[in-house]
Amino acid sequence: GKIKEVFKQANGANTRRKIQRDEQDDDVEIGIDAVVSSDSDDHAESNDESYEESDLEDNSSKDDEDSEDNEADVDPQQLRLKLAKKYLKELDVLDTAGDTGSLDSDAEDNDDSEDHAAKRVRLQRDSQFLRQATLEASGRYAVRIAQHVSRTASDHKVHLKRGHHLAATCVAVSPDETRAVTGSKDKSLVFWDVETCTKLRVFPGCSSSENAAKAKGHTGSILAAALSYDCALIASGGLDQVVRVWDARISGSSSDNQSKKTDKSSAQIAALKGHRGAITGLTFRANAKELYSSSEDRTVKIWNLEDMAYVDTLFGHTAQVLSIDTLLKHRALTGARDGSLRLWKIPEDSQLVFRTSAISTDAVCMIDESNFLSGGDDGCLNSWNIAKRKPAFSVVDAHGGLENWISSIAAARFSDLAASGSNNGMLRLWALNPIGHDRNKFGPKSMDSLCSIPVPGFINGMVFGKSRRRVYLATGQEHRLGRWTRISKSVNGIGIISLAVDDEGAFEPKDDEAVGPSTR
Repeated sequence: GKIKEVFKQANGANTRRKIQRDEQDDDVEIGIDAVVSSDSDDHAESNDESYEESDLEDNSSKDDEDSEDNEADVDPQQLRLKLAKKYLKELDVLDTAGDTGSLDSDAEDNDDSEDHAAKRVRLQRDSQFLRQATLEASGRYAVRIAQHVSRTASDHKVHLKRGHHLAATCVAVSPDETRAVTGSKDKSLVFWDVETCTKLRVFPGCSSSENAAKAKGHTGSILAAALSYDCALIASGGLDQVVRVWDARISGSSSDNQSKKTDKSSAQIAALKGHRGAITGLTFRANAKELYSSSEDRTVKIWNLEDMAYVDTLFGHTAQVLSIDTLLKHRALTGARDGSLRLWKIPEDSQLVFRTSAISTDAVCMIDESNFLSGGDDGCLNSWNIAKRKPAFSVVDAHGGLENWISSIAAARFSDLAASGSNNGMLRLWALNPIGHDRNKFGPKSMDSLCSIPVPGFINGMVFGKSRRRVYLATGQEHRLGRWTRISKSVNGIGIISLAVDDEGAFEPKDDEAVGPSTR
């Protein structure tokens, strides 16, 4: 379209030049007639001056006519071609001169083939990046990284750090993996620096005799915590039935004693009331401050933390809701003690129900918007697809027996790598195999165990970092929901597992692996 405009402007310019030449010729003829008709001697000097001026005008007009005649002699088709090539060159789209016979006159403009090759590589890289970003946003981008993870447990580095007096029950990590937060049965939250594994801030609890609605801290055990995408807000909930929102921005000293003195007066931003039972799960929707909470009152509530306001309540479970997860869309996945999983489609005001073999589903995790994992008191690790009401695949006795039920699950988002935790002292890594032999269809049809990493005690919470290189744990001597067993060798705090990954090609999917269809 722009090339046509250039051609149109060139034709218009030629037309205007011809009109100007005709007007100049008419003016010169009128000036000569006026001078000839003047026979007065008194006006000789003025006539001489007029002749001199007319001569100058004639000379300039002749020069213009000569230059314009030269342009007029050029073929309009060649002029258009020249303008078109100039425009294409400005857009950096002109390819080698040998590609088209009509552009062979400008071969010198494309001699540097190496520059064009480098530009093509950059364009392909940018195109792949935009494609990947689009597919990730839609939940259809699957990275095959499990094959690059070492199968030797000793290759993975495990670091445990004590941070609580009682068992840690939950963990959350920021998108950039510089900050993490853990909650505990001792009513406290600890905000961590991941690189140094030191405490940045401690949010202490309050006495259980205080009014939970007015207290400036939790009055009961903390069972759930979540960290906003911008690492500005921490949400926590527990036995006191209140969702508390904390300011996560760091100020002052990082030492425990000084931070405790400053946090009591200014840490808590809001206390959101509404649940009638213990809060068992919290999760932020990705890249938003929309918070979902699950509770033993059999409901799921939605909160807007931009306005610190209640939004909606979701009903459907017939027993305590114990776990919750979400991803990009306005959806929430929940597991409960009623033997079911539910995927809540919030804008449509509908829900999908999936029946499980476990009476109590203690952990759920979304792989992408179509596939998810669950685990519970039957010791089975199940993979699901929203198109089917039964598990796509199940691993029976994933941690060695019914007594070792699954207490936590995590998945590296949009990939084929997952992990599960229990109380048998092992964290297990899993490779989620695609459906059949079609690498473009992502959906775990089977699971293979990669290795078992020793982690003593209960793994009550687990999450993969966005880089997919680390797994963050909440470890404790007791299960987060009870005190049935106590493992004294465990550390009540945070655990960080740095995975041994072959970097070559691990996070650069091939073109046929970039698309993983999502049956949503």
